[in-house]
Amino acid sequence: ADAMTRDDLDVMVPDRPLRMQDQTGALWLLNGAALDRVLAGLGAGDWPASVERDAKGRPTGRIWRGDDWLRGRMATDPPDLAPLGRELARYGVTALADASVSNDARSAALLAEAVRTGTLPQRLMLMSAGPLTAPADGAFTVGPVKLLIDTRALPPFDAMVANIADAHDRGRAAAVHCVTATELAFTLAAFTEAGCQDGDRIEHGSVIAPDAIAAIREAGLRVVTQAGFIAARGDRYLRDVAAQDRPDLYRAASLLNAGIRVAGSSDAPYGPLDPWIGMATSIDRRAPSGAVIGALEGLTPRAALDRYLSPLDDPGGPVRRVAVGGPADLCLLDRPLDRALAAPSSAHVRATWRDGTMIYRYGDI
Repeated sequence: ADAMTRDDLDVMVPDRPLRMQDQTGALWLLNGAALDRVLAGLGAGDWPASVERDAKGRPTGRIWRGDDWLRGRMATDPPDLAPLGRELARYGVTALADASVSNDARSAALLAEAVRTGTLPQRLMLMSAGPLTAPADGAFTVGPVKLLIDTRALPPFDAMVANIADAHDRGRAAAVHCVTATELAFTLAAFTEAGCQDGDRIEHGSVIAPDAIAAIREAGLRVVTQAGFIAARGDRYLRDVAAQDRPDLYRAASLLNAGIRVAGSSDAPYGPLDPWIGMATSIDRRAPSGAVIGALEGLTPRAALDRYLSPLDDPGGPVRRVAVGGPADLCLLDRPLDRALAAPSSAHVRATWRDGTMIYRYGDI
């Protein structure tokens, strides 16, 4: 999509608005009809920097990191979250974190109502770039401040340091999006300057060079990563990533061996939603073709499962256990755990409870 323009989309779909999102989430591509809609009433001087222009000042149709602006220019109804809630329950998921940088009071209110009505039956934690207040009824909790940076346009270093310090001043941890080695190096330098507090984390850690491992450990940072991307995009990595850099992709075992707290996640909708795919890939590290990427980063089945069992507010921390008096957030499998982990699959899930209430039973969907 990076090489395509509005003109390419107009050849394919000339008669109605069309927008496409790159699988990284960084880029939207719009055809001419869609651009006319979102730019209606605006002069060229009112277009944000995210709207890319060609040498003649004409919009190319590519909009970089423009989610908030696009949302404000498009009248859309909130999606029905019931299908998503049911699917997550079918996977055995009892709690989830929404790491969207764009979360604000409006979106938080919509999500809170979905939790209250049972439309979204999981426990919920929200991140955000700006202030966010948890409701008194606990419909959601507030997580770290999400800092989204991009190698294409890194923020001024002093601004990045100030953003981390501001998150800490607000009593929140900082979670920094890092998908390139450049972003990680920039982030580690900023944390060194601003200082770290417990809960600060690297989101993704898609590329972690060997010399960065010690820096992450010494800073006390956690890494929330997504092995599922290897299952989804591994063959592209094998094609596009230099052989000497492939061991740096989505590390896990080397981080744990260094004493770094590591949690697993999906990064859905960009990665596979099903956490069992992430578990399986944490073990076998296989791309769709069957090729193995980063074999030395593979985890034992139990360690792979444990990446998904830490509390929302303590990713990579001690795993939650079934205990008398604890929250009855449970997942029932159709076979003993060791056999299920021999071939991880959400097909093994037979029932799911959140806080003692059954939210999924096999055959309901």
